[in-house]
Amino acid sequence: MIFKKIYKFLQSIAKFFFSKKGILKLKSFLLANKKFKRLKKVDVVIYDSSNKDIFLPYLKEATYEILDTRMKEINLNILFKLLFNLETLNMKNYTSEFLKICKPKIILTFTDNNPNFYLLKQLSPNSKTISVQNGMRTKDIFMKMKKYKNLEVDYIFTFGDAIQEKFKSAITIKNIISLGSFKNNMITKSQNKKRNSIAFISTGCPTLFKFYTIDESTNKKLVPSKVFFQPEYNLLPKILKYCETNNKKLEIAGRVRDKKKSYEEYEWYKEILGEKNFKFFEFGKKYSAYQISDEVEAIVNIYSAFGLEAVARGPRIAFFHLRHKVLSESYHCFWPGKINLKGDFWTDEISQNEVERVLDYCINASDTEWNNSSKKIIPYLISFNADNQIFSDTIKKILNKY
Repeated sequence: MIFKKIYKFLQSIAKFFFSKKGILKLKSFLLANKKFKRLKKVDVVIYDSSNKDIFLPYLKEATYEILDTRMKEINLNILFKLLFNLETLNMKNYTSEFLKICKPKIILTFTDNNPNFYLLKQLSPNSKTISVQNGMRTKDIFMKMKKYKNLEVDYIFTFGDAIQEKFKSAITIKNIISLGSFKNNMITKSQNKKRNSIAFISTGCPTLFKFYTIDESTNKKLVPSKVFFQPEYNLLPKILKYCETNNKKLEIAGRVRDKKKSYEEYEWYKEILGEKNFKFFEFGKKYSAYQISDEVEAIVNIYSAFGLEAVARGPRIAFFHLRHKVLSESYHCFWPGKINLKGDFWTDEISQNEVERVLDYCINASDTEWNNSSKKIIPYLISFNADNQIFSDTIKKILNKY
């Protein structure tokens, strides 16, 4: 039996070092931050280091550890324990050992589209698993999840009601709760005076952005950048014309996080709009997209979670449902909701007359008219829960039971 285990272990080592995937993992290992940290029992394990800090304000009275699934940080104590026990070196065994030592009451993630998270109940059945929706979710994500068996979770917090059936179709869920956008719920609305401007929410630029779709067999397919960004090429000149006709300024809220690469994003918008026809805000520099949205007359959105967040927050926003025409049916902000794609402040057309109709409504509708129109979206597509009180209460309730 021991020889069989040794053989299997050596086989896994050989596979690790001599496969293309293994070489990439080895490179990640060499670049990772390595720690000799002795783990102990904690209240909460945060699964995946991405956006980990967003949870910390809600864990002030709890002990926690962060399980980095991206190999940016590796606990060598866990690794050596796997080697000593002749266990195959993979993320599943690393995770299993991590959870075995920490014995968390709660396993929490902001990476709701990772199927591996929903397998953790098998590794740590006494822990409560909690997933928080972190962005737009499309048909291909759920197709991928359905390829896995026995996915389960104790709690999922979603943007709104409409997306819940899609999660239920792929995962066994004990509790599913509409929370809204976790980030959006945390941000205080700016009280600064509104500028005579319209802001476009950027989704990046062709030179820095690669996008893949997934077909029915879950095969990845690269979408040419000119195809993906065709809606911007078509829409932005019409938005600019509206601004010039109505004596308004056009602003672009950038998306690219890297300061040096942000200049490429700015240059791309210059190609479309001209050098002096707009004001560009780098991502996170002085102003956030949330603050910009609170301080302009209207926002323009093609496809991003921020569009739904803006409706929940209250700023006036125009939705131009155009991305799904160059990708697939689920790439518009209202999917999978059953809402007509043409309404008071949204449309799937791109004519100048339609641009003017939608933006005129955004700017000129009374508060009563706007609130009545928004009811088709809130809370159906997205909710708003100030400071994530529902989430906070759930965490406290679970921890108090132990």
